[in-house]
Amino acid sequence: MITLNRFFILSALLTASAASASEGADSMSAVIGRLNCAQSQMWQMTPQAFVNPAMKQWMLPVSVSAIEASYDRSRLNQSVDIQQGEGSDAWKAGAESYMKYRTSTLWGAASYSGGHEFNPVWNESSDLGLIYPYVVADSIGGNIKSETYSLGGGYADHTDRWAWGATISYVAGLHYRNVDPRPRNVTGRLDISAGGAWLIPATDYRLGASVGYMRYKQSADIEFVNDLADNRIWHLTGLGTNYDRFSSQGYSHSYQGHRLSATLGVHPQSGRGLSVTGAVERFTFDHILTSLNNMPLQSATETIWRLEAAWLQPGERHDLAATASVMTGSRQGTENIFGDAAAGIYPQIGSLTMYRHAMTQASLRLLWQYRPTKSLMVALTPRALFSRSRQSYADPRRLMLLSDLTAGLEASARRNFGPNWNLRASLSADFTSPLDCNLDLSIDPSAPLGMQLAEIRRYDILSKAHHRIEATMSATRAISRRYALMLSASYARRDYSQSIHSNDFSTSLSFIF
Repeated sequence: MITLNRFFILSALLTASAASASEGADSMSAVIGRLNCAQSQMWQMTPQAFVNPAMKQWMLPVSVSAIEASYDRSRLNQSVDIQQGEGSDAWKAGAESYMKYRTSTLWGAASYSGGHEFNPVWNESSDLGLIYPYVVADSIGGNIKSETYSLGGGYADHTDRWAWGATISYVAGLHYRNVDPRPRNVTGRLDISAGGAWLIPATDYRLGASVGYMRYKQSADIEFVNDLADNRIWHLTGLGTNYDRFSSQGYSHSYQGHRLSATLGVHPQSGRGLSVTGAVERFTFDHILTSLNNMPLQSATETIWRLEAAWLQPGERHDLAATASVMTGSRQGTENIFGDAAAGIYPQIGSLTMYRHAMTQASLRLLWQYRPTKSLMVALTPRALFSRSRQSYADPRRLMLLSDLTAGLEASARRNFGPNWNLRASLSADFTSPLDCNLDLSIDPSAPLGMQLAEIRRYDILSKAHHRIEATMSATRAISRRYALMLSASYARRDYSQSIHSNDFSTSLSFIF
């Protein structure tokens, strides 16, 4: 409540002083004007439309580039999902740019980050969100050191009738620990997409389509230096189960997968009117035990459908927008069955689909932006999200159903002070209430107790109400008409049941041009 009061007091002060600085608006630095345009939330209301690189040239009407150094830290007093640990921290340095030249638009980004993942247990694999449920695990865990490198860019152009664009990016990661157990995971992800758009005659709308391809690989090794340590590993199969036959085998393993995607939609190139985009993507991967003659132990297939519809109504002083989106998808996991080894090779004799995950999300987001003067903007963004996740395992029968409704609100204000200063503040809160939840997970005495209790604990926490509050502030100082420095900081707190909470902090320094 104290934080809310401070925010509204700050907004009132900004509004009260708007008139006194309006005379400086006409002489504001060009970089501040471009920053004000980029800080508008209108272009953020249609993220799915800009997945098509041909459409991305209408994301912003101005060029904005930044070189940034940042530090982020998120720490839980207790883990919610022990496979994801108790938070992370990372130092990051990078640059990104969105540039317009005549009819062309170019964008690009490059960055390096290094940090830690705090104490994940029952998971020695990386990129859990991509390769679940087939992680390699042990009961010890510990902090993981991480380094990530990313590079990417894109290009788009258009004529009066046609538009086209393409983008490519690559992200590489190194994740390791220097004490037993010692995983060393090297990840690589390549994303490529291309698209086109056609101007519908006598309208402002572009009809566009795009296709995308993602290639993913993770090479992983686990090493135990201490021969007296508990060096057993398990190949998890979901909801507290594991492929027991190959436990303590396959210390060297890999994940190889690819994703195909496509989008189709219409979007107003002026940013005013109805925007509708549909997308589909299909991701498949194999989990391979390289130390056992590249034996394909498990595989998974995921299909996701997305639909986004938005109404955009920018104005001279008032901007209005509403976005509704729906996502539905499913992931199926298959375990391969092998006969007795001959000459070190296990012949595959069958396969069973044992794991299934059905997911649905539906969201509604509204936006109101008000600019009483060129120097001041305030915004309110109410939002709601319904989420449903149903995971099941065939034998032994397991089921975890989680569904909830989240309601949230973000209030923000941006204010120019003279021609060279820009301040921005925002406060947001999200409250999540459980709906239909169910857990059917009987303890299997033949499997490790810890991996089963991890699933029960995750359900006990996420099936109860929780909330998150975040405050952000930034200050920008123009050092010329073209260049500026921006200092930003944010703090967020998440509270769960059982007195579990997290404190998230981030800060950054940016050179904007």
